Amino acid sequence: MTIRDIAITYDICEREGLKEEMNTYHLNPNIPLKKQLRIFARKDVAPLVVVVMWEDGKQVKIEHTFPEYECHCDERSGKG
Repeated sequence: MTIRDIAITYDICEREGLKEEMNTYHLNPNIPLKKQLRIFARKDVAPLVVVVMWEDGKQVKIEHTFPEYECHCDERSGKG
């Protein structure tokens, strides 16, 4: 992990066709990655956090999902 690495949180609703970028966070190389991602997901109630890292001069994106924050609007509307 480098200082340039970031995490981007997303709000997603498949029913509405929504995938919206919410916030961007700089990753701290001194804190375990999974711990940071859980904090960001919980803070933004984000079902998806994308990590953007640089490896060997190339950009690499890794998606991490958090089912506990997924949209349940179908269930609330009685259609799920």
